[in-house]
Amino acid sequence: IGRPQKFFTSLNQVGATIVEAREFPDHHRFTSEEEVELMMIAGQQDLQLVCTAKDFVRLSPAIAERTQILEVGVKWQDEALLNKILKTLIAKES
Repeated sequence: IGRPQKFFTSLNQVGATIVEAREFPDHHRFTSEEEVELMMIAGQQDLQLVCTAKDFVRLSPAIAERTQILEVGVKWQDEALLNKILKTLIAKES
């Protein structure tokens, strides 16, 4: 997520208590050292690691099995307008 604070806000909204948060740049490739550190901190404090599905695919199997995914999505306020825009764009492509 390009704006980590939105991710943290989403966690709070679903009832999570954030004990410790780490921010990484968008599209970050986690090093093995970073993963070991995160797993160590989570293990010592009995914490659950959480990330987005987008970041999850870049994790090694060792940390992935200990990490939960916070599913995020988009909800459009005006789906009819969205469909109109999409139909216009598709028509221009044809």
